[in-house]
Amino acid sequence: MWLLSRRLALSLIVVFCIPTCLPASGEAWTGSYEAGIKLARELRRPVLLDFAAWWCGSCLRMEREVYAKSQFVQAAKNLVLVRVDVDHDPRTASAYKIRQIPTVIFIDPWGTVLVRRERRARLGDMLEMIKALPATMMPAVADLERRSGSNPNPELLLRVGSFYLRAGFPAAAHDLFERASEERER
Repeated sequence: MWLLSRRLALSLIVVFCIPTCLPASGEAWTGSYEAGIKLARELRRPVLLDFAAWWCGSCLRMEREVYAKSQFVQAAKNLVLVRVDVDHDPRTASAYKIRQIPTVIFIDPWGTVLVRRERRARLGDMLEMIKALPATMMPAVADLERRSGSNPNPELLLRVGSFYLRAGFPAAAHDLFERASEERER
């Protein structure tokens, strides 16, 4: 009986405590998608979304081998870092069509996907992805701020798409070009 109650207590700790304690390197990480997006818009910075779970061995390995390293911390200083626990925020995981973890997605402050990586990334991979991001989001942010809170303007979508195309993000550009086309047909 004592062994059963001990196992039950341990199970309750695992279920209720550990999921909220997924490691996060330093103070820079936020565990709230909404707070991260709000901060990214205020700071006009890209966002790194790390979709993970406390029970995911590859996620914990990335924490130790990538996120805890000083090279990553230095490279990511101009990003907003958001840890999305897929067990506690399934809505966000579903919105980004997360099929496996870890998944790392870099987005602009309005949610446009710039880079997506499904599976564990090594430190060098992450540093290359960060290096490939636009140095500044200012041109895109200025246009996106104009369309915030209203129906997307096709011309603005085309301008932002062109910015992403020049910055080397053809998939993000393609998505915005398609949205502009859809808006024009309305």
